[in-house]
Amino acid sequence: MKPNKPSRVRSFLELTISTIVVFTVLRYIFYLRFNASEIGASSGAHVTMAKLLEAYWIGLRFDARVAILVALPILLVSLIPWFHWNFSNIGHKIWTAVYTVAYSFIALIFMADFGFYAYLNARINVTVLQFLSNPRTSWGMINETYHAWALLILLAIMAVGFWYYFSHRIFKRSAPATGATTETSNQTVAPKARPLVWRISSGIALFVIILFGLWGNAGQYPLRWSDAYYTQDMFLSYLAMNPVHYFLDSINSLNQTFSTKKTRAHYTQMADYLGVPLAKRNIKKLAYARPLVATSPALLKKYGFDLSKLHGRKPNIIYMVEESLAAFKTTMFGNSPEATPYINKIAMHGWLFRNFYTPTEGTARSLFCILSGIPDIDSKSTSSRNPLLVSQHTLINYLKGYDKYYFIGGSATWGNIRGVWMNNVKGLKMYQGTINLPGPRTDVWGLSDLDLFRAAIKVLAARKSKRPFFALIQSASFHRPFTIPKDHGTLKIQHLTAAQMKPLGIHNNKQWNSLRFADYSVGQFFKMLKKQPFYKRTIVMIHGDHGLPHHQAANVKPGVKYFGINRFQVPFIISSPLITKPHQFNRMMLEPDVWPTILGILGVKGTNTAFGRNVFDIPKGTPHFAWSYVWYSDPLQMYLYNQKYLVAATTKHVQGLYAYTSNHNPTVNVASQHPKTFKVMTSYLKGVYQTARYMLYHNHHLDAARVMP
Repeated sequence: MKPNKPSRVRSFLELTISTIVVFTVLRYIFYLRFNASEIGASSGAHVTMAKLLEAYWIGLRFDARVAILVALPILLVSLIPWFHWNFSNIGHKIWTAVYTVAYSFIALIFMADFGFYAYLNARINVTVLQFLSNPRTSWGMINETYHAWALLILLAIMAVGFWYYFSHRIFKRSAPATGATTETSNQTVAPKARPLVWRISSGIALFVIILFGLWGNAGQYPLRWSDAYYTQDMFLSYLAMNPVHYFLDSINSLNQTFSTKKTRAHYTQMADYLGVPLAKRNIKKLAYARPLVATSPALLKKYGFDLSKLHGRKPNIIYMVEESLAAFKTTMFGNSPEATPYINKIAMHGWLFRNFYTPTEGTARSLFCILSGIPDIDSKSTSSRNPLLVSQHTLINYLKGYDKYYFIGGSATWGNIRGVWMNNVKGLKMYQGTINLPGPRTDVWGLSDLDLFRAAIKVLAARKSKRPFFALIQSASFHRPFTIPKDHGTLKIQHLTAAQMKPLGIHNNKQWNSLRFADYSVGQFFKMLKKQPFYKRTIVMIHGDHGLPHHQAANVKPGVKYFGINRFQVPFIISSPLITKPHQFNRMMLEPDVWPTILGILGVKGTNTAFGRNVFDIPKGTPHFAWSYVWYSDPLQMYLYNQKYLVAATTKHVQGLYAYTSNHNPTVNVASQHPKTFKVMTSYLKGVYQTARYMLYHNHHLDAARVMP
């Protein structure tokens, strides 16, 4: 029997559209059921129609993707004649059975999602599988709470309905298309074929619809789970989600595990290291919470940080994350005076921390660490891409009474950064070059640094609020493809010879001028900033998001080159009119230390639950290390180091102790010569690794309305 081929397209379209309609109805039921709940009463019940429609529009795109993916086998597999449901009775039953099971599973996810949300005020994710570890108790709780037997009976009835629907509608068998008999003749004539142009155009149209439905966005990045976090109203974010899509997204997180047992083994040491007060320690609960510590006024006076200039007001804080600003690339660390003259000038008039390190490479990982205070030790993917880690306690929220901004020249959908930041920073307003920041698009990263800084200044200058502000500005110009925009101000493009570039660790003139343009843009930003009336009470923090490979740069020490520490070392600068004495600090400092340090300077009170210490409050004799890892190595390569020694290890074994900054044999293992140092640093290395893995999954909002399982 020859299959009636047009039924493939009809069945595909009918199933896709009907699935989307059902998903939309279920979303509306979700809205009606939970809008007046404890969370909804403070948010969802007072949403504007525009925000509500936006949630439905985002949700519709998630629904369309799921519906298309589920229905796509109908279109593709049935291209093979003997796989078509019309080919045989057995084939028809297999198609019907497979789709009945699939849609019963989808129905089960939706039912579980409603119960999960009613219980935890969160959409269903892979953590629901933990209840399988104690099935008897879990079943008892579910049955007593939700009348599970009734739900199973309902699911069984739905399964019967699915079987009938698929058997008699979607996979309805039709007679072979052999022809038709006319009323005036006994001759059999074949059905008239559609014109070739129509078939080609309809095929292209169907392909475009499927492609757009799967991509889900009109921009350069596909639709991602973090797009649901388009607002800080969590009810609306949850409303925009498709539970099937979100559940499957979270399955990728199953491989990212931690060991409570191993974390507990290092708890006492890490509690000492992080400064957890004895009264707040709890090894059973693995409690790391401790109060932020204010920097002593005497110390601030010693280093020339004059808070009295604020006259009792709160300072504005600008946090500039400079793309790939490796320390060895800059003038401050011995590179050419032409490399970063503007940033060098800013550093020489402020505070420069010369031993500042990021935990790893990667911009998304750096932005996650800045937010959470935890090294992004998720080795398979960035933590910002993990829906189970979207909830993080952040010290930024202790900036009470602040307007908060995030500026990026491109799209914050990249790396799911928008979802993590919007979900955690209260009152954050996000400005993206692809959406609401004016300026020409330079390359894949959107606005150039110069245009980004111009736009950011305009937004901050136009504020009518008298409240102080926090603004994070994320640059991207010093990144491949190293595009120099047509409008590069008064910067003069330079052309170096290969011999001139080699000692600078520079590949080519595009990279060289891109570095100089990024530096020039920072200089122009400060020029514009100083013209603003709010500058006199503003603190600017600048550091690179990560370092870079050394490429044999002459100003990188042999041991640093060998272990690749240049990939993590970046300059950290604090610049402000409040600083009356420029200073350069040599103390070790890691990216998670930034917020405890700056909040300590300002005397802000709060609770730190992650890594990071106020580097001005570390008691004498207490160790303070930098810790970095190569996320793309397998097994994971890790380093723990101070200004003299470095311990290198993988997750499988410890390799040794090295005097990596020495000019004499920096790559020789000296563990046997310094056994105590080796033992202590190895223990800290393991402790930091295990604690970071644990913290990623246990750093929820302190004021969260829900307790995640």
